[in-house]
Amino acid sequence: MMSVIKSVRLQLTLWYIGSISFLILIFGGIAFFSFKSILVSNLDQMLYNGGKILDASLAEYTLKHEHDPRSLYEPAEQGEEFFVDEIDEEIQEIFYINVVYIQLLAVPFTYEPEPFLIVKSETLEERRLPFSQQAYQAIQESSYWAETITDPFPFSLRLLSLQVHDMEGRPYILQLGMSLQDIQTTLRNLLSLFGALFPALLVMLSVLGYVFMKRAFSPVKRMVELTKQITAEDLSHRLEPIESRDEIGELAATLNLSLIHI
Repeated sequence: MMSVIKSVRLQLTLWYIGSISFLILIFGGIAFFSFKSILVSNLDQMLYNGGKILDASLAEYTLKHEHDPRSLYEPAEQGEEFFVDEIDEEIQEIFYINVVYIQLLAVPFTYEPEPFLIVKSETLEERRLPFSQQAYQAIQESSYWAETITDPFPFSLRLLSLQVHDMEGRPYILQLGMSLQDIQTTLRNLLSLFGALFPALLVMLSVLGYVFMKRAFSPVKRMVELTKQITAEDLSHRLEPIESRDEIGELAATLNLSLIHI
């Protein structure tokens, strides 16, 4: 058992398999998280683009009553059209079959976890989207804030908050959310595929490593057998020429040269 463990060929084979497996795991991990980041970024971009379209639509509305944010309306030939009545139709035109959760909030002077709710999409039903302090601070300094939430839904939701304006330039907070279930399902399938392929890949690497190391160390085995045959009475044995320019080929040539000089 000790001779097997001490075999240099076996040690190098195991080192080769372990190193390649480790690199595959590292590469797979990097690829997995990069792919996840790309999918989430694409979702953020979709929500942001939809938010900017709603922002452009909101810019056509103004307040009918100065102190009532729900009185956002657009004068039209057919009569006044209020934003609270048009939002679900706007959402359907922008996002088509995608289920999106949207609400429009009044901007508070200081942070409030539940600012005044102007309108929300029918998809929210009795719920409302959470409004974090980080989102409040971020939209004061930049155009939007994206985060992942798990409440009040039984699944993870990607939530984007951005500041929008009406015709008079009054600011509002628009929040758009979309489920991460499709992305998570895709990532789970990817992990399952990698988990199924990795053992087969490991077996293939083991076979290739064994064959490679056996071929690389075959000259060394011949040298060992030759030295066992050399005696003081018989120094005629020589190694066959090895077509190798590495250290093993140099060792074989040196051994033959030494036998000639003895």
